[in-house]
Amino acid sequence: MPVAAPQQRMAWPDVAKGLSILGVVLLHITLAVPDGSETFGAHANELLAPLRMPLFFLVSGFFSVKVFRFSFVQLWTKRLWFLAVPYLCWAPVEMWLKNYEWFAFLGQPMPEKDYYIDSLIESSNMYWFLHSLVLFTMVLWATKVLPAWARWGVLVLVIIFAPVFPYPPLVAKVSTYLPCFLIGAYGRPLIERFANQALKPWALLIGLLSYMAAKEVLVQAENINDAQFHQVLNTVATVLHLPGGIILAVLLAKIPVLGEALKRIGRHTLVIYISHPIALTVIFGYGFRYREGGIGLDVPELMGHTTTWVLLCIPVTIAGAFAMQLLSKLPVIGWTLFPPSPEAFHAWLRPHSAKARKRMRAMRALHPVERRAREQAQREDRQALQ
Repeated sequence: MPVAAPQQRMAWPDVAKGLSILGVVLLHITLAVPDGSETFGAHANELLAPLRMPLFFLVSGFFSVKVFRFSFVQLWTKRLWFLAVPYLCWAPVEMWLKNYEWFAFLGQPMPEKDYYIDSLIESSNMYWFLHSLVLFTMVLWATKVLPAWARWGVLVLVIIFAPVFPYPPLVAKVSTYLPCFLIGAYGRPLIERFANQALKPWALLIGLLSYMAAKEVLVQAENINDAQFHQVLNTVATVLHLPGGIILAVLLAKIPVLGEALKRIGRHTLVIYISHPIALTVIFGYGFRYREGGIGLDVPELMGHTTTWVLLCIPVTIAGAFAMQLLSKLPVIGWTLFPPSPEAFHAWLRPHSAKARKRMRAMRALHPVERRAREQAQREDRQALQ
């Protein structure tokens, strides 16, 4: 009996994630360098602002539909575990390093332990996206008991009522990005069909009209004084930008060198996201940020000019990503980034258990092509979490 070959991995989701992470890294560089927000790079990056995180969460939701098949225990062991561990391990490290910079160079007191606990709970730290993915995945899983039409109703309720919740650190993130995540999951079949036809005239027309509608909604939002209604309109505008973002990702995926580079970057978003703020703090912040003579747009010398340091911080973040990738290969330390699954850890502790032997016999009994397909699916699961 012939076995179907493994399906080829879609290119545009990786490109979308690569585009998102590049925008985020450039944003953080321009925020770290004095006057960096006034540079050409910062202004150019603002063009991607409506797409940076919305596209990331759309793709994350797109790859999260598997949680509908999970029990509550499986939800934690197969999905949330891989998000919570790097968040809980690395967010305190990044916060401590940044606060030590402010302590050493600005004389700001080091915070107490309650600061770190509150920041982790409220997701008011550089790695808030992992906290959001845990929360959003739990919301998505909880809606599996609902019929399809009711799930879309939940999405509408989130857009309308999320800004009302009295918890400021999370309101903007839930209001803006949870709808993108849920659309990615609930609308996966529609998104797949749209992406496959993204460069057809009708799809381009939809992208153009939705973009124009988003801009009009944002213009109208400027005239709204009510903060909650203003947030609702911002969320609607964010959702309307998504068709254009998908079209852009599909288009970039077809450009030979650029598309391949973005795909590779998109497959390592976790490493890049975790590493770049630490690299900026340790290398630029500790070493050069407070140099004698200062850094600014009005500094006449080359090594004091803002643009020079924006450009130099790019290889700093690249070096940080490579260093973090090397750390991820080490035992124990690497597990803080890519932790072994609880099931695998249990099998490692008890390699000769009956369940482990049964699992290994079942894998060896598979047809070679089917076994490769199974292994490819497992790799895609891991990549979807990055």
